[in-house]
Amino acid sequence: MLSHGFYSLFSDRSNIAYHVSTDRYRVQSDAYEGLWLITSELVRRVTTMQPDVRLTVQDQPGLGELALLVDQHFQVQYCFFLTL
Repeated sequence: MLSHGFYSLFSDRSNIAYHVSTDRYRVQSDAYEGLWLITSELVRRVTTMQPDVRLTVQDQPGLGELALLVDQHFQVQYCFFLTL
């Protein structure tokens, strides 16, 4: 297994692991927000190097957690505009 870890500006840790024996990637993060950047970059690079590759997702992300993050984003944005 090969693994690389990354830290975002907000100190969330994201990780990409490649399992040689099963030829699979695993992407994980300490925070839900950290997944989109690393996952989109992984997909871009893999499809560039192997155009005929088939990518699938085993576990669907939790929509409840995503909805909470979207709500939190709009609450912060609303509070910011109130201070202007």
